[in-house]
Amino acid sequence: MSSAADDTPRCTFLILLEEPHAWSAAASLARQAPLGSIETLIAPIPGIRFLAAKGREAADLDAWWGRMATAPGRTVVVAAHEDDLPRWIPGLDADFVIAVPDETVAALYRHLSNVRTTVTDDPRQLAELALRQFGPASTPVSISGPADDTSHKPQQTEPRPAEPPTPAERLPEADAKGAQSGDLTPLDVEQGSAADLLMQLTAC
Repeated sequence: MSSAADDTPRCTFLILLEEPHAWSAAASLARQAPLGSIETLIAPIPGIRFLAAKGREAADLDAWWGRMATAPGRTVVVAAHEDDLPRWIPGLDADFVIAVPDETVAALYRHLSNVRTTVTDDPRQLAELALRQFGPASTPVSISGPADDTSHKPQQTEPRPAEPPTPAERLPEADAKGAQSGDLTPLDVEQGSAADLLMQLTAC
């Protein structure tokens, strides 16, 4: 794993939130992470649409990822709960930090070892949890109203078994610009996305 000192980000934080929450989370990540330690990318299309893209849209996303993602470490995906999201995650080579509306929904993810959840609708708190769980060890987190990781709290409801992920192809193109911590730049977004992208991410 590279160090921040060599100007190579250690890992990529991929944000799948809708606007304007995506920019709030990205700004919090850029503000709090040590300079150069992570890179932050806002997906050209949000949520499950990114994971489920097919055909040309998937190919375009793959091209976007190839241009924008430079960090060698395991990707951290910052997302909000959607009804079908739990079934897309199994098998993906990435860590997920997911905002959920309540503990009942959080229980749907407890069988997934690569997922952390928090009951919040504040993208800054979601970013805080992502940095606390997967950011550099020295990362200070100081957002008011700290986010609680609910992933490993006692289970309150029986989780639904996840269905196997539907094979998705690759990613669709978006003329977007990423931002390393401390250097957040706007994204020029096109439509596109896909799950096999995350299947191929390198581990730290």
